[in-house]
This record gives sequence, structure tokens and C-alpha cells, in this order.
Amino acid sequence: MAERKTDPVRGVLEVGGRKSQRIFHERFYASPDLAPFIEHFWTVRWDLTGDPPQAVSTLPHPVVHFVMDSGNEAQVSGPTRARFQRELRDEGCVFAVKFRPGGFRPFLGGPVSALADRVLPACDVFGAEASALAAAVWAAVDVRSTESRGDGVLAPRVPNGTPS
Repeated sequence: MAERKTDPVRGVLEVGGRKSQRIFHERFYASPDLAPFIEHFWTVRWDLTGDPPQAVSTLPHPVVHFVMDSGNEAQVSGPTRARFQRELRDEGCVFAVKFRPGGFRPFLGGPVSALADRVLPACDVFGAEASALAAAVWAAVDVRSTESRGDGVLAPRVPNGTPS
């Protein structure tokens, strides 16, 4: 079972100066095979059914995130220098992989600077496998099994060599 990461969350800005009771953020460590590449898996779930949408903001760490959103196509978000803002409405979930600095380069096969301040469809980076990766993750029934599924999907794709 995935080990939950419990140290304080950094970079997530509170909604309206306070934490929402209907938005849930969790993080889980990657397996030892993926730990040199992946800082952690993270998920945000919300249920705002019957309530107005809520704007949420983060100050993203300057690393790559592989993001699978229940309502959108999977994406690879490159290192960014800008605040990220999104409006959450109704009910949804995001599952993502936060790579370590330098940890995505072996998967990309080139300089991560090419992804700076860009968000790309995951298929542009992972090819046709991107849809299968996202489908495997969403086939999980709960957050912990989603993390395990994400770990299991990425582990066979670990490139030779270490991050640089």
C-alpha cells in the first residue's frame, strides 16, 4: 500500500484566505524504483455540488507534472514561473505525478527546458500510450489504489540511467 506523505504542503494557496472543507489534497510517495525520478503522486478531489464554483491557485514548483484530470485529456505541464489558477465546479478529481528536478529528462529524451511554461497533451510526450496510462489510473477505485496504479504504469517505463 502507498505511504501517505504527511509533511506540510507547499505552494497551495488557500481559497479566500481559508482552507475549503470540500476540497481534499493528498500526496503519496512513489515506489523505490521510481523515487529517483518522482517526488510524489498527488491528488485533488472536490465536491462542490450545489455550491458556486471556487477559484483555487498554486505557486507550482518548477518541475514537470504529468496530470490526469477526470474531466480533461491527460497533460504534461512543464516547469512554470507563473501562478496556476483554476475554477473548480461540481465534482471532480485530478491525479498527478510530480517529478523531481531533472527526473523527467530521461522520460523525455531531451532537455526539459523545451517544456518550460508549456502544457502539452500527454500524447505529445508519451505517444499513443498516454491514453492507456490515464485509463489505467482511472480504473482504480480509490486514491490509494490510483497511486498504486500510477506507480505500476510508470515503473515499466523507467528509462536506463539516472536523472540529471
